[in-house]
Amino acid sequence: MGLTRCRVCRGVVSTRTELCPYCGTQEPAKPEWPNRRYFWTSLVVVFVAIVLAQLLVWGPAERDLDEADKQLEAVERELERARQTPEYEQLRRWAEDEP
Repeated sequence: MGLTRCRVCRGVVSTRTELCPYCGTQEPAKPEWPNRRYFWTSLVVVFVAIVLAQLLVWGPAERDLDEADKQLEAVERELERARQTPEYEQLRRWAEDEP
């Protein structure tokens, strides 16, 4: 027979007592959670799962957007170079003349 604290009032009670002599709580030695370590372990596992899900779902999308931005910039630079050529001016004038 050991001593522990009541889960409600924190008074010292026997591990075998059915009622706390201080506050009247039934089974005062029974922990509030079946296993606190299980609770915290579960909480950490859920947190890690959420972080991994975010990395797997949104991580590649952001990298793809960065790559798309780089490609768009390259196309815009190439278009600007093409606009500076004489052929572009000829094509522009031809397109304006077409009905």
